[in-house]
Amino acid sequence: MGFGLKSPTGKAVSLRFVLFCALVFSLAGCLGDSVKPHNGALGTEVPDTTMAAALAHATDGISIQNAKVGDCVTYELNYRINADPVIMSQILKHKLLSITQATNSVTYNLFEDLYEYMPSGAPSNQVHRQLPLDFSLAPAPAPSSPWHNCAGQVTDDGDGIKYDCVRYYNLEADDALVDAPEAVKQKPNCLGFANCQIPVHHVKYDAVKFLNGQQVNKVTIEANFSSAIPDLLYILNSDGSISYTEASTSFCTATIVTGGPDNSNYLLRQCYVLQDMNTGGTGDCSPATP
Repeated sequence: MGFGLKSPTGKAVSLRFVLFCALVFSLAGCLGDSVKPHNGALGTEVPDTTMAAALAHATDGISIQNAKVGDCVTYELNYRINADPVIMSQILKHKLLSITQATNSVTYNLFEDLYEYMPSGAPSNQVHRQLPLDFSLAPAPAPSSPWHNCAGQVTDDGDGIKYDCVRYYNLEADDALVDAPEAVKQKPNCLGFANCQIPVHHVKYDAVKFLNGQQVNKVTIEANFSSAIPDLLYILNSDGSISYTEASTSFCTATIVTGGPDNSNYLLRQCYVLQDMNTGGTGDCSPATP
Protein backbone atom coordinates (compact mmCIF):
# COMPACT_ATOMS: atom_id res chain seq x y z
CA MET A 1 0.00 0.00 0.00
CA GLY A 2 1.27 3.47 -0.82
CA PHE A 3 1.87 6.18 1.76
CA GLY A 4 1.94 9.43 -0.19
CA LEU A 5 2.03 12.93 1.28
CA LYS A 6 0.16 15.97 0.07
CA SER A 7 1.20 19.42 1.19
CA PRO A 8 -1.35 21.95 2.50
CA THR A 9 -1.66 23.34 -1.03
CA GLY A 10 -2.27 19.91 -2.51
CA LYS A 11 1.13 19.47 -4.17
CA ALA A 12 2.15 15.84 -4.03
CA VAL A 13 5.56 15.21 -2.53
CA SER A 14 7.51 11.95 -2.48
CA LEU A 15 8.60 10.63 0.90
CA ARG A 16 11.84 9.19 -0.38
CA PHE A 17 15.08 10.60 0.99
CA VAL A 18 15.71 14.00 -0.60
CA LEU A 19 19.26 13.61 -1.80
CA PHE A 20 20.27 16.96 -3.10
CA CYS A 21 18.14 19.98 -2.32
CA ALA A 22 16.11 19.52 0.86
CA LEU A 23 18.49 21.66 2.89
CA VAL A 24 19.60 24.24 0.33
CA PHE A 25 18.66 27.79 1.26
CA SER A 26 19.61 31.23 -0.03
CA LEU A 27 22.26 33.34 1.72
CA ALA A 28 20.82 36.67 0.64
CA GLY A 29 23.35 39.43 0.37
CA CYS A 30 26.25 37.03 0.94
CA LEU A 31 26.59 34.50 -1.86
CA GLY A 32 25.14 34.13 -5.30
CA ASP A 33 23.13 31.11 -6.37
CA SER A 34 25.54 29.82 -9.00
CA VAL A 35 27.59 26.70 -8.36
CA LYS A 36 31.19 26.37 -9.38
CA PRO A 37 32.25 23.04 -10.92
CA HIS A 38 34.73 21.26 -8.70
CA ASN A 39 37.05 19.35 -11.00
CA GLY A 40 39.38 17.67 -8.54
CA ALA A 41 39.87 13.90 -8.32
CA LEU A 42 36.48 12.40 -7.50
CA GLY A 43 37.74 9.35 -5.65
CA THR A 44 36.16 5.88 -5.54
CA GLU A 45 32.93 5.55 -7.49
CA VAL A 46 30.11 3.66 -5.75
CA PRO A 47 27.65 1.51 -7.74
CA ASP A 48 24.03 2.66 -7.61
CA THR A 49 22.95 -0.61 -6.01
CA THR A 50 25.50 -0.17 -3.22
CA MET A 51 24.32 3.39 -2.55
CA ALA A 52 20.69 2.31 -2.49
CA ALA A 53 21.43 -0.52 -0.06
CA ALA A 54 23.48 1.73 2.25
CA LEU A 55 20.75 4.37 2.48
CA ALA A 56 18.02 1.75 2.89
CA HIS A 57 19.92 0.35 5.87
CA ALA A 58 20.64 3.80 7.31
CA THR A 59 16.98 4.88 7.22
CA ASP A 60 15.41 1.52 8.11
CA GLY A 61 12.64 1.88 10.70
CA ILE A 62 12.39 5.66 10.35
CA SER A 63 8.79 6.74 9.71
CA ILE A 64 6.27 9.25 10.97
CA GLN A 65 3.98 6.24 11.34
CA ASN A 66 5.96 5.34 14.47
CA ALA A 67 5.43 8.75 16.08
CA LYS A 68 3.07 9.24 19.03
CA VAL A 69 0.91 12.23 19.89
CA GLY A 70 3.03 14.53 22.04
CA ASP A 71 6.35 13.54 20.43
CA CYS A 72 8.50 16.51 19.46
CA VAL A 73 11.86 17.48 17.97
CA THR A 74 13.86 20.70 17.83
CA TYR A 75 16.50 21.28 15.16
CA GLU A 76 19.00 24.07 14.57
CA LEU A 77 19.72 25.00 10.96
CA ASN A 78 23.18 26.50 10.60
CA TYR A 79 25.77 27.21 7.95
CA ARG A 80 29.49 27.77 7.69
CA ILE A 81 31.47 29.48 4.92
CA ASN A 82 35.01 28.17 4.49
CA ALA A 83 36.60 28.09 7.97
CA ASP A 84 34.51 30.94 9.36
CA PRO A 85 32.46 30.45 12.55
CA VAL A 86 29.24 28.45 12.35
CA ILE A 87 26.21 30.76 11.98
CA MET A 88 22.78 29.74 13.23
CA SER A 89 19.96 30.77 10.87
CA GLN A 90 16.90 28.93 12.27
CA ILE A 91 15.53 27.03 15.23
CA LEU A 92 12.69 24.71 14.19
CA LYS A 93 10.45 22.86 16.65
CA HIS A 94 7.77 20.37 15.60
CA LYS A 95 5.32 18.72 18.01
CA LEU A 96 2.76 16.10 16.97
CA LEU A 97 -0.65 17.34 18.17
CA SER A 98 -2.98 14.70 16.76
CA ILE A 99 -3.38 11.80 14.34
CA THR A 100 -6.67 11.54 12.44
CA GLN A 101 -7.43 8.31 10.61
CA ALA A 102 -9.91 8.19 7.70
CA THR A 103 -10.82 5.45 5.25
CA ASN A 104 -8.17 6.31 2.66
CA SER A 105 -5.94 8.77 4.48
CA VAL A 106 -4.31 9.70 7.74
CA THR A 107 -3.46 13.22 8.89
CA TYR A 108 -0.56 13.99 11.22
CA ASN A 109 -1.14 17.47 12.62
CA LEU A 110 2.11 19.13 13.71
CA PHE A 111 2.57 22.41 15.53
CA GLU A 112 5.54 24.37 14.27
CA ASP A 113 7.59 26.97 16.11
CA LEU A 114 10.06 28.56 13.69
CA TYR A 115 12.61 31.15 14.82
CA GLU A 116 14.79 32.88 12.21
CA TYR A 117 18.00 34.77 12.92
CA MET A 118 20.23 37.32 11.23
CA PRO A 119 23.93 36.43 10.67
CA SER A 120 24.68 38.62 13.70
CA GLY A 121 22.57 36.31 15.85
CA ALA A 122 19.78 38.84 16.28
CA PRO A 123 16.24 37.43 15.92
CA SER A 124 14.58 38.39 12.62
CA ASN A 125 11.25 36.53 12.50
CA GLN A 126 8.99 34.06 14.28
CA VAL A 127 6.30 31.76 12.92
CA HIS A 128 3.90 29.69 15.05
CA ARG A 129 1.39 27.59 13.15
CA GLN A 130 -0.24 24.23 12.68
CA LEU A 131 1.16 22.09 9.90
CA PRO A 132 -1.21 19.28 8.85
CA LEU A 133 0.41 16.47 6.86
CA ASP A 134 -2.19 14.51 4.90
CA PHE A 135 -1.03 11.06 3.76
CA SER A 136 -3.03 9.07 1.26
CA LEU A 137 -3.33 5.35 2.03
CA ALA A 138 -4.52 4.52 -1.47
CA PRO A 139 -2.12 2.65 -3.76
CA ALA A 140 0.20 5.17 -5.37
CA PRO A 141 2.60 5.00 -8.31
CA ALA A 142 6.14 4.19 -7.29
CA PRO A 143 8.26 7.34 -6.92
CA SER A 144 10.91 7.97 -9.53
CA SER A 145 14.27 6.49 -8.65
CA PRO A 146 16.92 8.86 -7.27
CA TRP A 147 19.57 6.68 -8.90
CA HIS A 148 19.84 8.45 -12.23
CA ASN A 149 20.88 6.03 -14.97
CA CYS A 150 22.80 8.61 -17.01
CA ALA A 151 20.71 7.99 -20.12
CA GLY A 152 20.91 11.63 -21.18
CA GLN A 153 17.60 12.96 -19.80
CA VAL A 154 18.17 16.56 -18.68
CA THR A 155 16.53 17.53 -15.39
CA ASP A 156 17.12 19.62 -12.25
CA ASP A 157 16.16 19.49 -8.59
CA GLY A 158 14.53 22.91 -8.46
CA ASP A 159 17.84 24.62 -7.79
CA GLY A 160 18.54 25.68 -11.39
CA ILE A 161 21.40 23.20 -11.87
CA LYS A 162 20.64 21.17 -14.99
CA TYR A 163 22.16 17.72 -15.29
CA ASP A 164 21.74 14.46 -17.16
CA CYS A 165 23.70 12.11 -14.91
CA VAL A 166 24.44 11.60 -11.21
CA ARG A 167 27.24 9.43 -9.90
CA TYR A 168 28.23 8.64 -6.32
CA TYR A 169 31.68 8.49 -4.75
CA ASN A 170 33.54 7.87 -1.49
CA LEU A 171 30.80 6.15 0.49
CA GLU A 172 31.32 5.72 4.23
CA ALA A 173 28.65 3.82 6.16
CA ASP A 174 28.75 2.43 9.69
CA ASP A 175 26.74 2.17 12.89
CA ALA A 176 27.75 4.41 15.78
CA LEU A 177 26.73 6.06 19.04
CA VAL A 178 26.64 9.86 19.36
CA ASP A 179 26.14 11.97 22.46
CA ALA A 180 22.58 13.11 23.05
CA PRO A 181 21.92 16.88 22.88
CA GLU A 182 22.40 18.78 26.14
CA ALA A 183 18.64 19.33 26.48
CA VAL A 184 18.05 15.56 26.30
CA LYS A 185 20.74 14.93 28.92
CA GLN A 186 18.67 17.02 31.33
CA LYS A 187 15.56 14.86 30.91
CA PRO A 188 14.76 11.98 33.32
CA ASN A 189 16.97 8.97 32.60
CA CYS A 190 18.14 10.71 29.42
CA LEU A 191 14.94 9.41 27.72
CA GLY A 192 16.20 5.89 28.22
CA PHE A 193 19.38 6.27 26.14
CA ALA A 194 22.16 4.18 27.67
CA ASN A 195 25.10 6.41 28.67
CA CYS A 196 23.09 9.27 27.13
CA GLN A 197 24.16 8.20 23.64
CA ILE A 198 21.85 7.86 20.63
CA PRO A 199 22.36 4.92 18.24
CA VAL A 200 22.77 6.16 14.66
CA HIS A 201 23.53 4.93 11.17
CA HIS A 202 26.28 7.20 9.84
CA VAL A 203 26.62 7.79 6.11
CA LYS A 204 28.84 10.11 4.13
CA TYR A 205 29.23 10.28 0.36
CA ASP A 206 29.69 12.60 -2.62
CA ALA A 207 26.90 13.08 -5.17
CA VAL A 208 28.26 14.48 -8.44
CA LYS A 209 26.09 15.81 -11.26
CA PHE A 210 27.17 15.86 -14.88
CA LEU A 211 25.80 17.52 -18.02
CA ASN A 212 27.00 16.35 -21.43
CA GLY A 213 29.87 14.56 -19.76
CA GLN A 214 31.05 17.63 -17.82
CA GLN A 215 30.87 17.92 -14.04
CA VAL A 216 28.52 20.73 -13.01
CA ASN A 217 28.01 20.16 -9.27
CA LYS A 218 29.40 18.17 -6.36
CA VAL A 219 27.68 17.87 -2.99
CA THR A 220 29.02 16.03 0.01
CA ILE A 221 26.26 14.61 2.20
CA GLU A 222 26.92 13.46 5.77
CA ALA A 223 24.21 12.33 8.17
CA ASN A 224 23.59 10.38 11.36
CA PHE A 225 20.16 8.80 10.87
CA SER A 226 18.31 7.28 13.82
CA SER A 227 14.98 5.51 14.25
CA ALA A 228 15.14 6.45 17.95
CA ILE A 229 14.22 10.05 17.03
CA PRO A 230 10.62 11.06 16.17
CA ASP A 231 10.42 11.41 12.39
CA LEU A 232 8.98 14.93 12.25
CA LEU A 233 11.41 16.95 10.10
CA TYR A 234 9.05 18.26 7.41
CA ILE A 235 9.73 21.71 5.95
CA LEU A 236 6.96 23.84 4.43
CA ASN A 237 8.50 25.62 1.44
CA SER A 238 7.44 29.01 0.12
CA ASP A 239 5.74 27.40 -2.91
CA GLY A 240 3.57 25.20 -0.67
CA SER A 241 5.52 22.00 -1.26
CA ILE A 242 7.01 20.08 1.64
CA SER A 243 10.59 18.84 1.92
CA TYR A 244 11.32 15.87 4.12
CA THR A 245 14.47 14.47 5.62
CA GLU A 246 14.56 11.32 7.72
CA ALA A 247 15.13 11.67 11.47
CA SER A 248 18.78 12.25 12.35
CA THR A 249 21.02 13.78 14.96
CA SER A 250 22.61 15.76 12.13
CA PHE A 251 22.19 16.13 8.38
CA CYS A 252 24.78 18.20 6.52
CA THR A 253 25.55 19.15 2.95
CA ALA A 254 28.70 20.83 1.63
CA THR A 255 29.37 22.29 -1.81
CA ILE A 256 31.37 24.97 -3.60
CA VAL A 257 29.44 28.15 -4.46
CA THR A 258 30.50 31.41 -6.08
CA GLY A 259 29.58 34.92 -5.09
CA GLY A 260 30.65 38.21 -3.59
CA PRO A 261 32.03 41.25 -5.40
CA ASP A 262 35.02 39.33 -6.77
CA ASN A 263 33.00 36.22 -7.77
CA SER A 264 35.14 34.05 -5.49
CA ASN A 265 34.65 30.37 -4.65
CA TYR A 266 33.40 29.45 -1.20
CA LEU A 267 32.90 26.15 0.59
CA LEU A 268 29.37 26.31 1.99
CA ARG A 269 28.37 23.74 4.61
CA GLN A 270 24.76 23.61 5.85
CA CYS A 271 23.44 21.42 8.66
CA TYR A 272 20.32 20.49 10.53
CA VAL A 273 21.43 19.53 14.06
CA LEU A 274 19.14 17.96 16.66
CA GLN A 275 18.86 20.20 19.74
CA ASP A 276 16.05 18.52 21.68
CA MET A 277 13.51 15.71 21.44
CA ASN A 278 10.86 13.96 23.47
CA THR A 279 9.15 10.62 22.97
CA GLY A 280 6.34 8.68 24.53
CA GLY A 281 3.76 11.46 24.33
CA THR A 282 4.74 13.23 27.55
CA GLY A 283 6.90 16.28 28.19
CA ASP A 284 7.92 18.91 25.67
CA CYS A 285 10.85 20.24 23.69
CA SER A 286 12.56 23.57 24.09
CA PRO A 287 11.94 26.34 23.33
CA ALA A 288 8.51 26.66 24.92
CA THR A 289 5.74 27.74 22.53
CA PRO A 290 4.80 31.39 23.28
